[in-house]
Amino acid sequence: MSEYKFEKFHRLTQDEFVLLKGTELAEKMLTNKWYTDCADVLDLLDEHATGSWCAVPYNGGFLVYLASVGDILLARQYVQPDIDPAPPIHSINIVNE
Repeated sequence: MSEYKFEKFHRLTQDEFVLLKGTELAEKMLTNKWYTDCADVLDLLDEHATGSWCAVPYNGGFLVYLASVGDILLARQYVQPDIDPAPPIHSINIVNE
């Protein structure tokens, strides 16, 4: 099995910059934009995504825009299963000092 990528992609393409310039979406697009070369993750998102998302072909892979943090975690865990998932929020013990 080959190793796939799922990584943060910070740069806006020229088309994105022109379309988003001066809008509230520009910052959101930068913070929720990922690159993957695993096409199977698109099928996974089709079936299990809880938020809005879209994918655009780019350099042999896809730029993936995900509105839901849960969907980001789902895709990362699928593409890179060796990454430890974050602990459930109810298992974190925070004590007031």
